[in-house]
Amino acid sequence: MKKTTLLFIIVLTSISCKENKELPSVETQETEIPKIVYSKSDHTLQAFDLTEVLKYNGIASLDIGEELPDLKTLEKKGQTLRRDVYRTAEVSFDVIYLNKNGKDIIRFYPDITYMFMMTILEPEAVPENMIKPTNVFADLKETYPNAAAVGSVMQGDVFVRQPDVTFRLDAKNASPTIVQIPEQTAILEITVQRK
Repeated sequence: MKKTTLLFIIVLTSISCKENKELPSVETQETEIPKIVYSKSDHTLQAFDLTEVLKYNGIASLDIGEELPDLKTLEKKGQTLRRDVYRTAEVSFDVIYLNKNGKDIIRFYPDITYMFMMTILEPEAVPENMIKPTNVFADLKETYPNAAAVGSVMQGDVFVRQPDVTFRLDAKNASPTIVQIPEQTAILEITVQRK
């Protein structure tokens, strides 16, 4: 019995004294999210024109102040209109989204019988030669020479207002006092509200 116990201790000791071979380590590669770099357009862009944008999308009857038509009559191949709710931290709105090829490109804010405001969410909603989301502050200043930021930086955004149209810029790098907005600051959304 003593020999068996001694043999067992020797085997255990030899196993524990063997070179500790580590399993090959799996290095985690950090996948870097590609950073989108926005740059100034090669040409001067036209001012934002809601009437042209609505015609471009084949939905001219959804203009602000017009009576709401039956949305199904406006749908086309690859394009749908759907009712939804848009929520912010403070309020929620009944909205209508224009979805083109699987992407929400315009958000409409309807009252009971007519449209009172809309927000352009994606550049696909706007003709190529017109100022749109993903253009930059340098383009905005060239198209609207009196463009200047207003208000304060809220949640990394800053706003530039023109008659009937407001541009929301991604100004995470702008100073809190909005003394200067970097030229390459992208336009995120364009909101139109007519009186």
